[in-house]
Amino acid sequence: MMKNYFFKGARLSIPIMLGYTPIAISFGAAAKAMGINYSYATLMSGMVFAGASQFLAIAMLSSGISAAQIIFATLVVNLRHLVFSFSLLKKTNKIGILNRLLLFMGLTDETFALISLSKSNVLKSTSGIAGLIVCSYLSWVIGTFIGGYLVSFFSEKLLKSMTMALYSLFISLLITALFGNLKYIFVIIASITLNLLLSRVITSSWALLIAIVVSPLILTLFKQNKSAKETPIRGLE
Repeated sequence: MMKNYFFKGARLSIPIMLGYTPIAISFGAAAKAMGINYSYATLMSGMVFAGASQFLAIAMLSSGISAAQIIFATLVVNLRHLVFSFSLLKKTNKIGILNRLLLFMGLTDETFALISLSKSNVLKSTSGIAGLIVCSYLSWVIGTFIGGYLVSFFSEKLLKSMTMALYSLFISLLITALFGNLKYIFVIIASITLNLLLSRVITSSWALLIAIVVSPLILTLFKQNKSAKETPIRGLE
């Protein structure tokens, strides 16, 4: 069963792999253009696996910014992953703590969206989530290698167009999942609105982090308050 779930998780990763591969190729090519050897770029993808943060890191590196500043900036950008991990604790409560720690290290925006909104038992199991994350990870690392090694075969316009793949992928996953979970539309609208408002007064990274923490919390409190009102008081039934 575990083996079966792993391959089912791998199959669920196909849309993510199709989105990750072109953007990883674009990253590998961008790294090579900035003077970073394709082997180092591939190693970075293997060790960091952080998508937009990697683009940010190589841009800062090419500008002569110190390693400490790069590490701090990428840490701030990726703080949202702490929220992702905590929000999945209840859904993955049948998975051991050590396995959850290992799996959560591979979470991305897209795999999180798929796991959190899926009703499939496959994505509630260790092997199923592992299949999803491992295949997504490999597509990112292999794509980076291809982009860095074969950059001369890609036109500049093609590489720029590839950067849209990640956004298109995330939107498609989100819209598909929402058809079965319409109640989350409120959270999305609230998150977008709050993020736009906060971005005017604080940095975009902190605005995003606060928005994705506060909006689900408001929904949770609203649901608890509604449930409390609907629950009859004993003795008055």
